[in-house]
This record gives sequence, C-alpha cells and structure tokens, in this order.
Amino acid sequence: MVARETEAVGVKSSVNIVLASNLLPSSAPAKSMRATNRPALPPVTTQAADLFHSVVAFVGDGCALVDDAEYRGRLEVCHTCDRRAGRRCTECGCWIGVKARGRAFICPLGRWQ
Repeated sequence: MVARETEAVGVKSSVNIVLASNLLPSSAPAKSMRATNRPALPPVTTQAADLFHSVVAFVGDGCALVDDAEYRGRLEVCHTCDRRAGRRCTECGCWIGVKARGRAFICPLGRWQ
C-alpha cells in the first residue's frame, strides 16, 4: 500500500495571511494606513435613510434597470466626481456600481437621473 500525503485546502493561504499581518508595525494604528485625502462618508443614519428612499423608489418603479449604455454613462460621470471614494459615493454613502444600475436611482448631486 502507498501512503498518500494530503494537504488541507486553504492552510497555505491562511499561513501567508498570518505571516503578512505580522509584518505590519504593531504601533501603527489601522487608520493611519487609509488615505486621508478622501472625504468621509455621511453618518450611518443618513445612509440608512437614503437607502430606504432608494429602495422604495426602485420597487415602485418595478425594479427596472437601465440599459448598458446608460449604466456606463452614469459610471463615467461618477468616475470623474470629486465625491467618489473608491467604489462609494461620499455624498450619499451608496455603492456606485449598484446605484448606477437602477432606473429609479438618482445622483444626489443631480449629475444623472
């Protein structure tokens, strides 16, 4: 009989993550590693209210989506916006890729509808 060695899936990547996290200086807080020139997101209560109103409008519109050309156009506008922080809008706190897809969703700055 031949003995086979089996390796647990994911063990190697878990070890790499642990080793990489040990390379960070322990005295540096996690906040210092974020970009400081990005505008802050609105308060969670404001984000929740915006989400609620957006979902109501989306469902009221029959959950309709925009076509691909309109979606790309909206994303281009958001890509050049100074209120964008990564994939989020700092004006309303929404995920841009999701908000740009729904027909009932609007830009809080009025740049697209």
